[in-house]
Amino acid sequence: MASTFSRTYSTLALVAAMAAAPMVATAATDGPSDHDSPRHHQKMHRGHGMQDSWGGPMLRGLNLTQAQQDQVFKIRHDQAQAFYDQHKALRAARKSLHELTTADSFDQAKAQEAAQAMGQADAQLALLRAQTQAQIRAVLTPEQRQQLADRQTAHRSAGEQRAN
Repeated sequence: MASTFSRTYSTLALVAAMAAAPMVATAATDGPSDHDSPRHHQKMHRGHGMQDSWGGPMLRGLNLTQAQQDQVFKIRHDQAQAFYDQHKALRAARKSLHELTTADSFDQAKAQEAAQAMGQADAQLALLRAQTQAQIRAVLTPEQRQQLADRQTAHRSAGEQRAN
């Protein structure tokens, strides 16, 4: 009984700390955010970086067991630095290309190099997303995979309707 209470209390404390962390980080940031700042890194987890790798919305409602939730957390946590590094490389390449296009004289070779760096970083991000999604799918039961596939189909259909 005490063990269950302790485990429940620990889980609640962890969830509360995770929920409060973005608010504390936002309150602690005074000026405009730098792309390499921890605040920007947090945005990457909420935005296109990690969420594209089935972070929250796609997995919500699949009734993951605690063991599955722990596995998904570990997968995402293990990939976080790689996602951050690739997003950083992509931002640097975009910045470099932008600077080259606004310079007084255009350097074709440097622009080509920057464009290739952008493509490489983008390709690496796509590969990371695919790897992460495959690892997460492996954690799911066949029923959960089917639910996920149904959600993805509905999500794509809604996106196509908005585009038209």
